[in-house]
Amino acid sequence: MVFLHTCSILNNSNLVCWGSDFYMQLGIDVLLKSNTPIKSVYNFYKTSGFFISKVVDLNEIVTWKNLTYDAYIPLSSGITFYTRSGNILAPDLSWSDWQPVNSSILSPDSRYIQYKAEFTTGNDTLTPELYSVTITYDDILPKTGERINIILTSIAAFVVFLGLRYRLVNLLKRKFRQ
Repeated sequence: MVFLHTCSILNNSNLVCWGSDFYMQLGIDVLLKSNTPIKSVYNFYKTSGFFISKVVDLNEIVTWKNLTYDAYIPLSSGITFYTRSGNILAPDLSWSDWQPVNSSILSPDSRYIQYKAEFTTGNDTLTPELYSVTITYDDILPKTGERINIILTSIAAFVVFLGLRYRLVNLLKRKFRQ
């Protein structure tokens, strides 16, 4: 489900918004969708709020390293980051809980990650502005072709090990029978 919206500040300083208001993010205090601009009931910034990113898919399990960001953070304001990770596309109970991020990501190794930014301000006329977020990671295994070879080699070694064990057991049985 996609919830798109747009807001604009008019020359008279009124804030108008249109689009989806599923989470009441437009500030019009009703759950609706509007195709025409509606004046927001908010005259100032809220003192807190949050943004949750879309799920990021790396197509393989990785070790999450760091989260860095570019932002404008006025005095008495802040942005706190959290991440969660999992191995299926839609976050559910199998995903990790939200973990705070100071720069190092504490979320477990996984294929998918999502971040949350919590915004706070002590001055309702100023707000932090988040411009970009960068998440770094390390590959756990070599790329796909090599991974298949490693798995096949491991399986072959296991089969060989079982074969040797079978032969040794049979040899010992024969030896003790004589």
